[in-house]
Amino acid sequence: MTIFNLLKDFFHRLIYYKRIVPPRHLRRSKYIKEFITDGQIQLQRLIKYASLNPRSNILDIGCGGGKLVSVLVPFLKEGTYSTFEVNKNYIEYWKNSVGKKHNNFTFIHADMWHSYYNPDGKYKTVEYIFPFDNNVFDIVYLNSIFTHLLPSEMSHYLTEIRRVLKPGGVVLATYFIVNNESLFLDSKGLSNRALLKQCHKLLNFQYGNYWTRDGDITERFIGIDGKWLKDTYNKNNLEIINIIYGNWCGRDESPDKTLQDIFAARKRY
Repeated sequence: MTIFNLLKDFFHRLIYYKRIVPPRHLRRSKYIKEFITDGQIQLQRLIKYASLNPRSNILDIGCGGGKLVSVLVPFLKEGTYSTFEVNKNYIEYWKNSVGKKHNNFTFIHADMWHSYYNPDGKYKTVEYIFPFDNNVFDIVYLNSIFTHLLPSEMSHYLTEIRRVLKPGGVVLATYFIVNNESLFLDSKGLSNRALLKQCHKLLNFQYGNYWTRDGDITERFIGIDGKWLKDTYNKNNLEIINIIYGNWCGRDESPDKTLQDIFAARKRY
């Protein structure tokens, strides 16, 4: 880290002194201000599309660097936050910095195998049972999780999500949805440059109902067939109440300024 970046971090820590911010190697954001801003965007999205409030019980699948955790600590006054995550370093940090002080925050390490994020994991994703009782959460949230899972894993997760959601509860999840529009835009080389890396387009390899960017480690980027996904939601008694398409494939920027596509669905009573 350069002296400039060190000074910038120090300055931002003074500004956001009330917020818990992990060290640079854990937060997956170059600057603290970016970390805080991204967390705030996720919070507002959850309020808007999942009716998050200070009394909500929320399951955040894959907390990652903890952008949402940081913003929820002062927000969840009477509610609860739970997460499971494959990266043990993230879990240990947040367990020690938040979990020990706030008993309404729960952090669980889930040692699931993933070719990209956890190649030494012990358990198969399709066999993992969420460590929670039935009908306990008002909201289940997945930010950039299904974009790295195969269809069989998505299907299993949606079954478990249906189980742990309360009737009327909402699941808010992001995807790269493949349909005629995204296929056309991507074929023209209009997809997001940061996602493209060295590729001309993102949807390079099709395997039935999903597409990948890379031929080696497929889970780096997974696009999923929109029709299959809607059918899978319906089979799991999850009623889609909102779809917000993002600009990952070259669409004009939406009012929500989202990169990935967002599905909001409610568990039927």
